[in-house]
Amino acid sequence: MMTVLGIVVLGFLAIWLLVSYFRPPLAFVLMIVLYPLKQVEQTYLPFFVTNSALFNIIVGFCVLAAALGSISRNRRAIADMWGPFTATLVLLFLFAVASLVWSPSQKEAIGILSAGLPYWLMQVLLIPIIFATARDYRSTLGPTLLIASIVAVLFLTNPLGVFVNARYVLKLGSGYDNDFGNPLASAQMGGQMAFIAALTIARKTSLPWLLARIAALVLGLALAVEAGSRGQLLASVFLIVTMYPVARKVRDIKQFFLTAAGFGLMVSIAYLTIVVILSGDHGESSRWDLTLASEHTSERTREILLLMNWWWERPQNWVFGLGANAFTSIPGVGQGYVHNAVVELLCEYGFFGLGTFCALAFMTFRHSRELFRRHSEDPELRSAVAVLIAFGLYSFLLSLKQGAFLGSPEPYCFWLLIVKINCSERYAEQSYQAQLAEHEAYYAGGALPGYEDVAAAYSNTGNA
Repeated sequence: MMTVLGIVVLGFLAIWLLVSYFRPPLAFVLMIVLYPLKQVEQTYLPFFVTNSALFNIIVGFCVLAAALGSISRNRRAIADMWGPFTATLVLLFLFAVASLVWSPSQKEAIGILSAGLPYWLMQVLLIPIIFATARDYRSTLGPTLLIASIVAVLFLTNPLGVFVNARYVLKLGSGYDNDFGNPLASAQMGGQMAFIAALTIARKTSLPWLLARIAALVLGLALAVEAGSRGQLLASVFLIVTMYPVARKVRDIKQFFLTAAGFGLMVSIAYLTIVVILSGDHGESSRWDLTLASEHTSERTREILLLMNWWWERPQNWVFGLGANAFTSIPGVGQGYVHNAVVELLCEYGFFGLGTFCALAFMTFRHSRELFRRHSEDPELRSAVAVLIAFGLYSFLLSLKQGAFLGSPEPYCFWLLIVKINCSERYAEQSYQAQLAEHEAYYAGGALPGYEDVAAAYSNTGNA
């Protein structure tokens, strides 16, 4: 049975490759479900445990097919990506690579870069190509909830699902006793499912759509809680609370009460889901013990201070940093990374790296504001833009607790996606206004320039 399900997943990817070429935005779905789906497939077909990269390559080909399909239909699919934001991001990436030259942890940094480079190619280079408008992005949210919900059910009901240190993970392959999936991956998708379900609205509301959203919300939160990933869950709930009023415009008192009721429903369901799961007997609640959480926070804070002190004691490295993944060279550390993007950028890439990052964040904020204002009067697209902005915030919040710059490009994928969609829509709007102005100039008064007298003569004759 497990083998049959594994073949079904491969068949789904084959079909999705064709679908992605003809409907490029749908490739976005695979980026969201990639890591949990990969773990599920590894339990079905152990072949992918020892050939893990092959599954990534298959998904990568689906995204590539989508990019090629988008380029074939839209001549500006690539052109709208290039601008100040992309140039700044490329500069930061190339600088981070160049810092390998003076990095005291060159070997470890090269390993992170090698592992992360395919994701930079897929998420930052290809994914933004497939979107041109906010409506393109809106078209992915329903399919994302559907496919992610199916993956969540397969994940939570998997026969090889076990609890390790109070965290639900999948045992990957029958011959790999100590090889378990990464709980952060399932929790991350779960958090994304939750805020998509809470924030997205359709042009016409219906009971099936409401039930689908509630199911996705429950499944998403269940994944995050079962995985014991505090950061993913808290970030998702934070975005649901803060972005819900942004996703819905209140025009009158009736809509105010409807919005308040919807918000209350989503928050209540989220609260009950979390409480019910934590009341189980698998030990998940221990992950939420304040004492344990405080200990983990103190440990992370200690590592941050170690790196900052090491950087501060070397003024020659203030401007350009200590070098990629210098954290592992601190005496007594040995391995890993600092688990905080801002501190990493400051200490390992210096004032130059942090300043470049701040410039990217500022440009993302400006483009987000412009994109939101353009669609603020359209309920459906307003909520879609709110979800996209939530993705950008979610990935940034998670970068403050996990992932190194060279190995985790996801925040920059969503930031670039916001910028790309806004630039594409801005160009389309400017082109339309230019054509309209040209039309009015050439056909002012119903006559071509230089023929006004002729038009007037015909007009007078008609009057006579």
